[in-house]
Amino acid sequence: TQAKLEKLNGAEFDQQYTKDMLEDHVADIKKFQKASQSIEDTDVKQYAQECLPKLQTHLQHAESAAKSAGVDQSTITSITKSLPADIGGTGENQESSHGAGQQRNQ
Repeated sequence: TQAKLEKLNGAEFDQQYTKDMLEDHVADIKKFQKASQSIEDTDVKQYAQECLPKLQTHLQHAESAAKSAGVDQSTITSITKSLPADIGGTGENQESSHGAGQQRNQ
């Protein structure tokens, strides 16, 4: 990733960086979701469950950053599509299922 980003400048750098950030957030959410469901250690399971809403909020911020950097919605959706609608995903999905501007897991 670093080598790829070092070759870019300006808007190209911003767009690639935010896409990478989205991919990382999606991967983290998947790992924490799996841990919150399958780990038997109650402390670790509780920690994973407590972190998920924060990770989801961070994903929303990453989506906003990507949009601001000029990444189109179809690209953002293609990165976040592997998340179930109740775990994460695009601002489009959030607005349609939770109302515009509302935060998940309230």
